[in-house]
Amino acid sequence: MLSSQGSLVCLPCAPTNGDCSQGNACCDGTDVCDGTDCLACAPTNGDCSHGNGCCNFTDSCNGTTCLPCVDAGESCAAGNGCCQNTDSCNAGVCCVPPGVTCTSDSDCCSPATCTAGACEIAQGAPCVTGADCASGCCAPAVNGAGAPVGPYVCKVQDWGAYDCCGFGGFCGSGYCCFTDGNQNEFCSAPCTSSSTCGGAQCQSYGNLSTTCTQTEGCGP
Repeated sequence: MLSSQGSLVCLPCAPTNGDCSQGNACCDGTDVCDGTDCLACAPTNGDCSHGNGCCNFTDSCNGTTCLPCVDAGESCAAGNGCCQNTDSCNAGVCCVPPGVTCTSDSDCCSPATCTAGACEIAQGAPCVTGADCASGCCAPAVNGAGAPVGPYVCKVQDWGAYDCCGFGGFCGSGYCCFTDGNQNEFCSAPCTSSSTCGGAQCQSYGNLSTTCTQTEGCGP
């Protein structure tokens, strides 16, 4: 703030419950200024509704109360959505996401299971990226005619039609190794129109192929 002579004056940070309205908005320690007073971070189950929203430790304020982060398998539906470690709040329960260490199937976010000490989604289960799958391969499911209509599921890394083609970008005759927006790499038939994709769509992809140059392939 300015003194009566117009010079700048250094103001000390205010203590808990002290006045922080004098242009500094500075509080001691981890206290938070609500515009008027310095408010202390609240303990577990303490009141955090007084304009600070500040909790001690790793607790989370749900608007009124400081709630502790919870472990895998415990409810996170009480308004905090806060889970320990790298766990995720999924359908109101803390669970271990794919690719993270686990001790049992119950730790993992559905549909993942605990495989070799890590949560993984089994072959044929829905996925978003290869990190969701034990095989590291997430690619489009095909219909009865072999067209890649989707959804994406965990598959094998065998360089076959609509399976994954990492580690070299090679695919069999008539297919190119494409990569989609989620960095999934799979062998797909090149196309210029959806009419040649048997019910799937002609999509634009990145090309990782060592045998073709097209940038459009059949996919979901």
